[in-house]
Amino acid sequence: MFRNIKYFFKYFKDKEVPFYKKGLIIGSLFYFILPTDIVSDFIIGIGWIDDAAVAAFIWNAFKSEIGDYVAKQKRLDSKVIDFEDKRNKK
Repeated sequence: MFRNIKYFFKYFKDKEVPFYKKGLIIGSLFYFILPTDIVSDFIIGIGWIDDAAVAAFIWNAFKSEIGDYVAKQKRLDSKVIDFEDKRNKK
């Protein structure tokens, strides 16, 4: 998981990824971190249930999309240069 963190940052810098998708992820992180939400986090145990529900919803919604994005970026990063093609083009 941590070896893919650079792709997560690439996802946020990518101009082809719509702003609303980035906003949903950032918003859910803020919702999880900030103590002011639907059920107060100061209520031990119960206060974290809504945070966990939001995090689970966002994770399930974006798991396959971010996984596909990481796989695509890994393919692009490991692209092999075919020197034979370059010689034939000259």
